Amino acid sequence: MKAHLAYAKYKSGDKSGLDLMDEAINELLSSDEMKYNKDVWLSGAHMRAAEMLREDNLRLAKEHLQKAKDIIEANNELSLRKQQWKTLSTSLR
Repeated sequence: MKAHLAYAKYKSGDKSGLDLMDEAINELLSSDEMKYNKDVWLSGAHMRAAEMLREDNLRLAKEHLQKAKDIIEANNELSLRKQQWKTLSTSLR
């Protein structure tokens, strides 16, 4: 939920949403959630970060996109997320 809030704040003009997104990602990284859930949420947070940054900081957006890809490729169960990643990556070229 924190990643969604961060995205909404950033897109509405409140650039502190980037700090909140970083906080959400760090919380997910350190969580002891089941691997599948953690990978879904973490890859989603990175994809949201990439999407929100695409106009302001393309370099950082691509870094988040790559982090999402790394998570997705490491977990074969994330087939839906993989398709979502492909769609997003096309829009960041």
